[in-house]
Amino acid sequence: KMAAPRRGVVVTLLATGLILAAGRSPTRAANPGISSRLFRAPLRALNVRLGSLKRISTKTVFWDGIPDKKSHKIGTTAGRNPIHIEHVEPNSPNANKTKLFGSEDELKALLKPITPINDVPDSQLGSVALVGAGPGDPNLLTLAALNLLETADVVICDRLVSNEIRKLVKGELKVAQKYPGCADYAQMEIYRWIAQGLRDGQRVVRLKIGDPFIFGRGGEEVLEIERLTSGRITPTVVPGVSSVFAAPLLGGAPLTHRGFANNVVIGTGYGKNKSTPSIVPYQEQTTNVYLMAIGRIRQLSKALKENGYPENLPVVIIEKASCSDQRVILADLNDAADLVEMYKVKPPATIVVGESARALFPSETYAHGVVGYEAMPITSHYELDQTRMTNTIGPR
Repeated sequence: KMAAPRRGVVVTLLATGLILAAGRSPTRAANPGISSRLFRAPLRALNVRLGSLKRISTKTVFWDGIPDKKSHKIGTTAGRNPIHIEHVEPNSPNANKTKLFGSEDELKALLKPITPINDVPDSQLGSVALVGAGPGDPNLLTLAALNLLETADVVICDRLVSNEIRKLVKGELKVAQKYPGCADYAQMEIYRWIAQGLRDGQRVVRLKIGDPFIFGRGGEEVLEIERLTSGRITPTVVPGVSSVFAAPLLGGAPLTHRGFANNVVIGTGYGKNKSTPSIVPYQEQTTNVYLMAIGRIRQLSKALKENGYPENLPVVIIEKASCSDQRVILADLNDAADLVEMYKVKPPATIVVGESARALFPSETYAHGVVGYEAMPITSHYELDQTRMTNTIGPR
């Protein structure tokens, strides 16, 4: 009797492969070899789970990464990905800037420009790197990012960086107080922390959720660091896995799909000084991805329809991508805002608009609402927390 074919992916580990090459430390640039420690340490530090990892030969492993969904009952917690990201309501007491940063006089002083560090010789200045932390799961960090986190003297991170990634920091950790209504004050505090680290000759890592250059003020921080050091320090920048790409993928929403979409537009819900960004006019076969827009989804939906977007255009919302409480909500422009309120969706959340977003969720099979775990058309590199899936909507 022939055995049924096994599901999985065959991965061949090459000595010169990209994964190993990406793990080279910048400090070892002169060394043409790659230390095996750089490959083993990230696996130990991140506790990587690749399904049932079975060795086939000395160079080939079998990744049985697709779980048997029938064995996972809704309501259990077995196999969940225990990654958590903090979120805060806009009316939270934590949003009180005087509580976070001090009196009104202290707030005014915080916003004053920082004097450039001209009194410290080049040889005594520290270094700074802008590092992308990805969407939350430490397994999605790059090896370059991990190496910098482990060797930094001080790490300044966004509050939305997961606790699991923060635990990888070996040096001092400072968490930016970027709560709603406090972003400008928190940003100036970050600059002051960076300036102090450079003055003290420290290796500073500025750890940013997602990718530093996609709605992360990365470019602004590069310019400020160059101003602070009068051009003597050029920051290192390490890419991160942006939620623009990771969240739709983990939510089963392709950004491009032949016959559905061959263009991608990236947008945000908030412009400078809390302004509302302009809307790109509707184009067929285009997918729009919005970050930091879940709090303005009603205004966003209205603006899209006013710019020619069909009312029944599919919308897929991915809340807390890659984390234990990730949720995927199916909607269209007519009911997206109502469903966000109904299910109390919180940031970080990614909004995907366009026909391609529901290529794997055909309307004749899937109803609007939260997609149950067992109904997902894909399996991620982790298994989602089952405990929040008890009142979800699956296939019709």
